[in-house]
Amino acid sequence: MKCKKHIALLLTLIIAFSTVLVGCGSSNGSKDDSSKDGKKTKVALLLAGYLGDKSFNDSANEGVKKAQGEFDLEVKIM
Repeated sequence: MKCKKHIALLLTLIIAFSTVLVGCGSSNGSKDDSSKDGKKTKVALLLAGYLGDKSFNDSANEGVKKAQGEFDLEVKIM
């Protein structure tokens, strides 16, 4: 029984340490990829209902349009 607790503790510590290492790693990628290759980032808004009923879909649509203006996105609403 004690052996199982020790193994569980060891695995928990390994997972926690691995998470810290991954979180502290450096990223070699750039933050603004769209300006380098000239391509816009594509975003799709999938709606389960319709626009114009002042519900969640309208709020999501407003957010996507705001992000489109700020980040130069190619947006498609379905």
